Amino acid sequence: MTLRFSVIIPLYNKEHFIANTIESVLKQSFSNYEILIINDSSTDNSLKIAQGFKDKRIHIVTQKNNGLSHARNHGIDLAQGEIIALLDADDIWLKDHLQVIDNLASHNPEASLFATRYEELYANGITNKPQYNLPAHFKTGVISNFFESNLNQPLAVPSSFAFKKDVANTNRFDIAVNYGEDVDFFIRVHLKYQFAFHNHTTCLYRRDSENQITKDNISTKNVTEFEKYLSNNPEHISLKKYINIERYFLAMNYKAEGSMTAFSKIKDQLVMEFLTPKQRFLLKIPRFLLLSLKSFKRLLILRGKRVTSF
Repeated sequence: MTLRFSVIIPLYNKEHFIANTIESVLKQSFSNYEILIINDSSTDNSLKIAQGFKDKRIHIVTQKNNGLSHARNHGIDLAQGEIIALLDADDIWLKDHLQVIDNLASHNPEASLFATRYEELYANGITNKPQYNLPAHFKTGVISNFFESNLNQPLAVPSSFAFKKDVANTNRFDIAVNYGEDVDFFIRVHLKYQFAFHNHTTCLYRRDSENQITKDNISTKNVTEFEKYLSNNPEHISLKKYINIERYFLAMNYKAEGSMTAFSKIKDQLVMEFLTPKQRFLLKIPRFLLLSLKSFKRLLILRGKRVTSF
């Protein structure tokens, strides 16, 4: 029987989460898959915990500490399945995730990229649904314009995303990018392939986790070279808007961490007419007020109330 899915889990210091992540795969209603755990030289008990699972579908490989993109690419190199499903080592799939992706692929043969709705999961157990830029009636099918549909919160996160193995023949994660790796990958593949989406939650995306890259100094990271995509696609208006909102988020993160030189540089690249009045206001306020608003927003989120700048 042909192997349908290769589940790729990059692992680095997630000892408090990896067991639940692996269990969520083993509980899938769809069983034709392999699990490739790429241990990026964890220094905690993550590897030992992963090795405690005795299932013939699990394969664990340890590599030098080369980062997330290299680990994903390593998993892609080893993958035997028709479809590659990404899963971060602290996220959780609901039991029907692979079944929904399989249905998407079967019912939309023209598509090579697939995703389901996710919900954000916080440390206190609260979950929040992202606000999508989709028609209210949309349930499932091919998304005609991925970039337009991502002008609110992201339509997909890596752990809710899958793609045909053929896509990886010419597209890998850029190992030079170590912040927002998925954004760079998403731009490249969505410019080339059709994308099918199911507006049904099958993934919990954890927002509170040890060693999350967002806790690092972002100004020291290598981000996507957006300009090359704009130069190669000068008439692609929705791509311009998508890149603009990604630059806006970068600018706000730079300001929040106090990297004002980086903030000013990327702010100068923004097209203000593509931003909402709320976003233009947040760009102008002083850092201390931004930090206060972010703290207040977090309190609301932990009480199940969604607040965005859209």
